[in-house]
Order: sequence, then C-alpha cells, then structure tokens
Amino acid sequence: MIEMLIATVIGVIVLSGLTAMYVVASNKQRDFSKQAQQYENGRYGIEILAKDLQLAGFYGYYSSYTTPTSLPDPCYADTDTATYLAALGNPVYGYNAADKDTRATGFPVSCGTWLNDDNLQPGSDIIVLQRADTTDIRAAGTNTLAEDIYLHANAFSGAIQIGDGNAPPTLLNVKGSTASPVRKLHVHVYFVAPCSIPADDNATGLCTGNSDDDGRPIPTLKRLELTSDGTTRTMRIVPIAEGVEYLRIDWGLDTGNPFRDATVNSSGQQINSATRLPGDGTPDSYASNPATAAQFANAVAARISMLVRNPEISFHFTDKGQYTVGSLGTLGPFNDGYRRHAFAADVRLTNLSGRRENP
Repeated sequence: MIEMLIATVIGVIVLSGLTAMYVVASNKQRDFSKQAQQYENGRYGIEILAKDLQLAGFYGYYSSYTTPTSLPDPCYADTDTATYLAALGNPVYGYNAADKDTRATGFPVSCGTWLNDDNLQPGSDIIVLQRADTTDIRAAGTNTLAEDIYLHANAFSGAIQIGDGNAPPTLLNVKGSTASPVRKLHVHVYFVAPCSIPADDNATGLCTGNSDDDGRPIPTLKRLELTSDGTTRTMRIVPIAEGVEYLRIDWGLDTGNPFRDATVNSSGQQINSATRLPGDGTPDSYASNPATAAQFANAVAARISMLVRNPEISFHFTDKGQYTVGSLGTLGPFNDGYRRHAFAADVRLTNLSGRRENP
C-alpha cells in the first residue's frame, strides 16, 4: 500500500513536470509562430510598396508630360480625361504626418470619405503613385472594361480613354503605321488604417472604432485604388499587410546639377542640356515633407521605414524596445505585450531617375 502511494506521488510529480514542460514548449511555439507572422507581414508589406514605387511613372513609351502647377487629386474618379492626363506629371507624391501622434494632412477633401480620422492611423504618411499597367491590352487582344481608365500613348503624345467594354481606338505610333499600346492606368494611395477588418465588415472597408477586429484593432497597411466593377468607377480599399503601425517615407530629391554643359530653362532652373531635365538621377538630399508639385517632380528615390507589430499579444512579454522609423525618429518603449520589428528599404524610382541620367 505504501509503495503504491509513493509510486502515485512520483507519478503525479513526473506528470506535473511533463505538463509544465508541454505548456512552456507550447507557449514558445505559439510565440515563434507569432513572430514569424510578424516578420512575414512586414517583409511582404515593404516589398509590395517598394516594387510599386519602382514602377511609378511607367507610362509605356510616353514621357512628354509636364509637371502640373499643383499636386493632382489622388481620389479623382470623375469623367474629365484631361484631369487624368495632367496628373501624369506627378507620378509620385505624398502627405506627411508631422509626428507619431498626428495624422497626415494636406490631401484633398475628395479623399475624406476614405482617409477620415477613424480610418487613418496617426503617425503614418500617405504615399501616392501613378503608373500604367505593364500589359498592353491591345497586344493581348483584350477589350477595355467599362468605366475603367486607360492610357493610350506613343512617345510624343498621350490620351486618356474611359473604357466602354469594346476594343480600344487606334492611335498610330511615331512611324505612323503601327497602333500604339493601350494600358490600364493605376492610381495607388498607400496609407495605414487602425484596423484590418471593420466591425460590420462593411463593403467600403472603413474602420469605425474600437469594435473593429473583434474589439482588438490591428493597424494595417492598405491601398486605395482607382478601379471599376464594369459599371461604376470608384476608389476601392485593399488590405496589404496586418500589424503595420507606422509608415514613414523620406523622398530622395535630385536638385543639384553637376554638368558643365548645363543650360537654364524658362523657369530659371538649371537643366542638363542632354536630357532637358535638372540633375543627374541621383538624390542630393532627403526630405520627409516636400509640399509642392515642383518639389515632388525632383523625387528620384524613396527611403521607406515601417514599424510592424504582431497582430496578437505575447504572454509574459513586455515591449521595452526602442525603434528608429526614418525621420519620424525613435519610438518606444511601448510597454505592452506586442512584439515589434522595424523594417527599412531604399528604393530607386527607376522611371523617374532614369530619365535624368546623362545619355
């Protein structure tokens, strides 16, 4: 009897130890899984944004656009084709958040439907880019989608077409014999929203408050896109990466002119006589808050900084770390249970810098 009691006690002790080991191992595994998700979300988010920026300003053969006098309206979705064509002169631009507690400002009121206080995370910049699709729908034998926006251009002239569901009209190339490409025009507005899935899972994708994401809002990198469903043209919100808390972009500006054969244009600006553009395609300085169309026209590079947290808390963990997020500065400690990681990438705006390189 005594031996059985001793054996039982020993068994209970061993079982308790094994259970404790299992719980610890299970928690560690769960934590590793959360960290892997965090790294993957951050890597994916910065990769999507970087690749899109590399394509910014791609308009096929067309490069004869001029810089507008003011920044375009990134949320314009009406029928004036001249507005879309003029906007091509600013392939990249953005709106700056002054500090970690302030929302980005300066965007047009037309964006207020999507970029309102409930749907915009404080401390994150807004990035706008425009480009044409790399696929020529004429070459692919594809009809236009009704109400979608297309760029129809050769090297010296461009036209905006609103899709009607039929094959695109013919615009001859510079040789006057072959039809020029027709490409869908993309307008992408990147921003950070305070939630991933709105409380009512509404069709617009707008965050509404603390009840989003089942009461635990997850800040998320999202993209506002100009699109059509074949009937109506509008802006649509597309989630990109969960857990992105802060997004900062510092623009590399090419404002110098090292060429000895520089000339002065009608605006009094020194330009390279070979390219007819200022600079040499290399950034001379970085700025977090260019404000005018002319300043953004000199952007040839972008330095992306992103702070990403895990969508779920890690038990028995307190974040005491500090993180540098570009010109936003050092953030933290947050003293909560979320693990974080800072991501950064330097991106060359290939289509914009390449046009300034000396032939």
